[in-house]
Amino acid sequence: MNQPRSAFVRRQFLALSLAALSLCGTAMAQTPPPAMPVNMNSPEIAKLVAEKKIILVDIRTPDEWAETGIAEGAHKLDMTDPLFLAKLAKLTGNKRNEPVALICRTASRTRVVQSYLMQSGHTNIVNVEGGMVGNSADKGWIKHGLKVVSEK
Repeated sequence: MNQPRSAFVRRQFLALSLAALSLCGTAMAQTPPPAMPVNMNSPEIAKLVAEKKIILVDIRTPDEWAETGIAEGAHKLDMTDPLFLAKLAKLTGNKRNEPVALICRTASRTRVVQSYLMQSGHTNIVNVEGGMVGNSADKGWIKHGLKVVSEK
């Protein structure tokens, strides 16, 4: 019945480790994994918008909308508008898991807004690679030949 102290310590350590792992497993099973930022190209987004599976939000300014027009099916929501978050909440029906695609000129600002929204609890925010006019990663909505609604 008398066991060496080191064996007793090892058994206690093992029991505590298993208990800790069990608790972590339970907590992990109850907490959904954090969503990862997603990037999709314009044709993929256009298809999802047409199927009404995603909300497309053009976060550029009115001057930019007038310059190039807006992607067909996009909602204009100027990211500099003080009511941006409230208007986005209205578009999504206050559902933070609603799929939303963000588009801007070159996908630079959308990455920043995407990160902010994800940190704020939104789980399905997609960056439209290339934006409206393209960048080094993607040629953009217009050069993909996708429909644009004129603002002029």
